[in-house]
Amino acid sequence: MQTMPVAKLYDMDRLLQACRDYAEKTKRRITFEYALIHGVNDGDAHARELAGRLRDMLCHVNLIPVNDVKERNYIKSSAERVKRFASILSENGVETTVRRKLGSDIDAACGQLRRSHIKEKAMEK
Repeated sequence: MQTMPVAKLYDMDRLLQACRDYAEKTKRRITFEYALIHGVNDGDAHARELAGRLRDMLCHVNLIPVNDVKERNYIKSSAERVKRFASILSENGVETTVRRKLGSDIDAACGQLRRSHIKEKAMEK
């Protein structure tokens, strides 16, 4: 909720139950996008909690290592940390992939578009 204040509006348990119900009824897998931020939500305890919440659900987790965002003091998780997080999920039966890096060469990767927008606004002033 620290990084996504809108999450305060929705009960996480109810949301996850709705996901379970959907997956069971449709037999379609749900994909969760999980943005990893160093020191915020990328620890072993976070991975174990996520695995526990998703246990036995027909789902897939796409881990997204967020690029540095200075205005928020977000630091990209190390490759080792991302690998460990993915490993914990997999060991607990949660299908997991790590999003490959796209767009960083043109400042369009996760976390960078906002930074570019802020730079443009500053230059307009």
